Amino acid sequence: MFDTCPTAEELNDNHELLLHRRPGTARPSSSYDAASGAVVPGGRQFVTTPYNGLELYAPSFVVQHMKIRANWRFAEHDYLEWPQMFVSTLCHLACVLHRPAGQHPLSIMWWNMKPGDFVPERRGICAGFGKLKSSVLSDLRQTVSDLAERTKTFCSRRTNSSETELAQKYLRLLLDRELRLAKLTTTFSQTSGGVAALQRTFLELHALLDYCETYKPRMEGRSEAASERAPVIGAFVSDYNRASQLFRAGIPFWFIHPVQSLPRVSVAELAPFVSVDTMCQIECEFGAPVIYSGVQDLEAQYRAITEYTEAFFQTYTPFAAHCQPSLGGSSTSGPLRTHGTDRARPMPYQKRPRNSGGRDKFSLPAHSLYPPFSLVWARALADVDRSELPTEFQRGYAFPDPQLFVSVQTRQRTLTRPSPSAISNSDWRQLLLGDFQPPPESKSSSRSAKTKANVRELLGNCLLESGIEFNLTDPPGDIQWRDLVIKPDMVISDVMVREVIWELSHLNFRCELKFLDNLLTPRQRQTEQHQRHLNECFFGPEVGEFLDVNFEKADEGFAARVPMLRKKHLFSLRNVMLAWEGSVSRCRSIRNIARDSIHNDLTLEAFEKNVIRTYTQCFFDKFGRAATTPLRL
Repeated sequence: MFDTCPTAEELNDNHELLLHRRPGTARPSSSYDAASGAVVPGGRQFVTTPYNGLELYAPSFVVQHMKIRANWRFAEHDYLEWPQMFVSTLCHLACVLHRPAGQHPLSIMWWNMKPGDFVPERRGICAGFGKLKSSVLSDLRQTVSDLAERTKTFCSRRTNSSETELAQKYLRLLLDRELRLAKLTTTFSQTSGGVAALQRTFLELHALLDYCETYKPRMEGRSEAASERAPVIGAFVSDYNRASQLFRAGIPFWFIHPVQSLPRVSVAELAPFVSVDTMCQIECEFGAPVIYSGVQDLEAQYRAITEYTEAFFQTYTPFAAHCQPSLGGSSTSGPLRTHGTDRARPMPYQKRPRNSGGRDKFSLPAHSLYPPFSLVWARALADVDRSELPTEFQRGYAFPDPQLFVSVQTRQRTLTRPSPSAISNSDWRQLLLGDFQPPPESKSSSRSAKTKANVRELLGNCLLESGIEFNLTDPPGDIQWRDLVIKPDMVISDVMVREVIWELSHLNFRCELKFLDNLLTPRQRQTEQHQRHLNECFFGPEVGEFLDVNFEKADEGFAARVPMLRKKHLFSLRNVMLAWEGSVSRCRSIRNIARDSIHNDLTLEAFEKNVIRTYTQCFFDKFGRAATTPLRL
């Protein structure tokens, strides 16, 4: 026993001071007993655990240069790899499964992608895109499907709304990420990061369900205490009440003691700390930014990791600079995009006199190649009040304006496959023509030359993405549309042209609505329920990929031929707009309409007219142009 408590310097010099009152001596042991312990360098703290044979981890009080490593994890600062401080708001993270040894039903959630697991696909002028190997994707999807069913059962039986809302949010993210890996072609780095992000979401959701169903009832005394230690990551604690709860649940923990507590603590034996070098410290080959530095703060670290991993799946609305990725220096967030915000010009969309030339974008084209549209949308566009322009308005389209395809001079110019970037219609037109080469020097100042230069600059920005190669001088003769390979001498059918225009209308509409929603919805209203309403505008009740359209449902949605099939989409759009700033005045006529109050086409069309007019006017007030209209096939 000590007459006085040892100092930090004394403990740092003599770690055996921890053994001053081993259990089993004449003095009885107490709740402070520990199976093993180790001194934190400097001697100000020491760490103990009550579990025999459990490795000791050293806490990180300062986080330096937290960034992704070659295994797409964050080494000792990652709650999937290394214990972190227990935080009640993120209590489930202590229940993340420890990486299993040997064969395990969930082993694929610790699998690392290699170049051989990437299947390249070349389409058009670029190479370097591809997808995950089908066998691996199949294993991932089966494992995700099993957890999804478990989550749905959990949500149907639980009454704790905070638990079910978090589980539903995780499930939506998990299914979205699985679908994007299956549907979209991306670079090897983006695919690798996407797999790692899906694995992270899976392990966090799995931990949440385990915490709520198994560990929380034990911690609260509602079920029998654990008889053995659980195979999970665990956590650091510095509170004895919390340590008691974790011990009862069987969750591994490491208690951080100040040196002043030494006289009251019994330690059976000394043990070494696990070296941080056992974690992957190899730099990521694609480069990675430092996403956090500072004092150890699990909530801040969690936010930083979440923002970083979301960049692999986030579909950025390309109309404004503040919507671009905030993680500077990371190539995984996609190529740089051109975009612009112009001051309002005097009446850029004045109503044209009848029989005048040019296109009136507030009047949908009557053309044999243009797919059918809803007359309600056509009337709503025509009725937009254009008397007051916004002081600033967004320029360009996320994808080519669908109306470009029915305003070209020759039939041959209708063939294209869109690539997402936000540029003006003149630049899109040049890109669709496929003529990017610079003209002779004598014509380098012409308007056409400047447009070609804009397109080359756009494609040049894409070259910044790791693994992408462009061939502008010798593009392939064959292109692919859906499952059809199109040869240079093939005649493009009217049906195919309508399919292209229909797809562009939907992709543009999604980008425009998403951006408008980001612009008008206050942060406090961006809830999980609001996100569900927004997704229902695009996909109905099903899970869908933002950049992938379903041709099997080309006659559904806002332009469905049968009015009652448009009902669920209209109410979803109404619910989205109710969260927007200014909705009190804008949505006065649609706010209190109940879904079950509409029983026939007549009452639905009256509601539809007000919903669509509200949207098209809101869009013009922010964009200064006509909204893209959903079409049908």
